[in-house]
Amino acid sequence: MPSEEGIAQVEGAVDWSARTVVVAGLGPVGMSAIDALHHLGATVVAVDEIPIAAAQQEQADIFEFLGVELRTGVGMLDSLPLSADLVVAAEPHVAGSALLAEAKNQGITLWGELELAWHARSDTPAPWLAVAGSAGRNQIATMATQILVSAGVRTQAVGEQTGLLLPAILDPDGPAALVVELSEFQLALQSTYSAVSVVVMHAQSTSRNPFDNVQAACIYNVEDEATRVLVEDADVIEGARAIGVSQGTPDLSMIGLVEGIVIDRAFVADRRNSAEELFDFADFTDHDETSRENAMAAAALVRSVGVPAAAVKQGLKEYFHAARS
Repeated sequence: MPSEEGIAQVEGAVDWSARTVVVAGLGPVGMSAIDALHHLGATVVAVDEIPIAAAQQEQADIFEFLGVELRTGVGMLDSLPLSADLVVAAEPHVAGSALLAEAKNQGITLWGELELAWHARSDTPAPWLAVAGSAGRNQIATMATQILVSAGVRTQAVGEQTGLLLPAILDPDGPAALVVELSEFQLALQSTYSAVSVVVMHAQSTSRNPFDNVQAACIYNVEDEATRVLVEDADVIEGARAIGVSQGTPDLSMIGLVEGIVIDRAFVADRRNSAEELFDFADFTDHDETSRENAMAAAALVRSVGVPAAAVKQGLKEYFHAARS
């Protein structure tokens, strides 16, 4: 894994006690945002038109006991409930609300879960590996997580199907690395986060390039031209590399396929003149074209942070074995 010095830090400490924050949306992400902001010392008012779910009512009662104001009901997303210096758009259903439009018009800082988590990190944060795109995110993230665990790295996947990002960030005994699934809603909001590496196998429509601020590797699908364009247009950290994932013989700076064997010409010492075998799909069972593509993407993601070939093979073996069980 990269050293702590190689991980982008938040510029300047945030004085959360001086901030009044409106959280829009009271689903699971909204509740985790309230928890994080209250823990950090901010004044929080949370609003939603949708009633609080029964499964979250106990947590809501605790928040109100602690002094967090929760407002629900018709019209609650029609306007800002108070003068705030930060609005957190926590749930996708608030995306087109008048409240967010008013915040933008007033020049109020608008964050999503992603940006809040980035600013709430500890002084020694876990590096982020991210997966974006219109398809394959969950499987790639799960595969990459299993590979990292096989390499001895305490890792957690977070996303729509795997778990919440903010609790993982705030847990003092949390993971040493995070594999983050990036949804279109998350990417559409203002964000300065800087992942170590990002993979996009199928481009999606979003106002923000998922490869922006990448530190090490922008991993794209050679067979999907739109992902290569995203790499070319990205504003990355100096030194970040474009890494292709190909279903054919790999060229320089690519991971590709030769007679069912996945070959790395991207993360080897002399990539111009040498290559390294990562794994043979013949060693795995119950895989189809999609899972093979995603396995190669996951391999590229973890190789970008130095995971050895043996751990890649072992992690994928364990993944496919669990999928069959």
